[in-house]
Amino acid sequence: MNDVGKKSVASTEPQVESATCSNDEYAKIAKVAKEYATRQAFQKNNNALYQKSRRLGILDSICSHMSPSKTKVRWDRDTIKLEAQKHQSLESFELNAHGAYIAARKMQILESVSSHMEDSAAKLDEEKQAILGKLSSFKTMLDAERTDKVTYVHAKELNLFSSELSEMPLTDELTIDEAKAEAAKYPTFKALSSENPKLSKLILDLDIFSEICGDMPFK
Repeated sequence: MNDVGKKSVASTEPQVESATCSNDEYAKIAKVAKEYATRQAFQKNNNALYQKSRRLGILDSICSHMSPSKTKVRWDRDTIKLEAQKHQSLESFELNAHGAYIAARKMQILESVSSHMEDSAAKLDEEKQAILGKLSSFKTMLDAERTDKVTYVHAKELNLFSSELSEMPLTDELTIDEAKAEAAKYPTFKALSSENPKLSKLILDLDIFSEICGDMPFK
């Protein structure tokens, strides 16, 4: 299997307004965010900066000091679906059940659990189009992940690599189907890592274990 090329890393956000967030701008926004104990307080008292943080892809980072959910719910597909049913808009879901919202994105089920919400289709389509616009300049998933990781992550969350971007190869030398075929030769991920460390590293770097290895055990 061919070597995988390495690119420089930079982070941007897939939504409409933003390009990059400089270190100085990040520091200024983070300083303001530290004045608030919860996301709700931040949004209520400084919604413009809250929304700007979302567009820049730094909201989770600058809110990391804020109080976690008091519900202590263990989010899985069932609990996320039950929580989502309580909300009639994505805005309400994100603001009032942020843990469930983030879990839904990470589990790549946001679109399905929010299908009943009045603004879901339009907002998710807008986000998808913004993501596709940003990723159109990249030839491979590795290029996208290395150069614009935030956009890459959002594309994964909205299943774009299984739909509109399904033809994008992992690298210049390796397609998804080729990676699957190679991974299928090994009984466990440990065996794959031992015999083909470059592929195993690529799978972990791109966070595509389930897409490439399916139900393969780790050991």
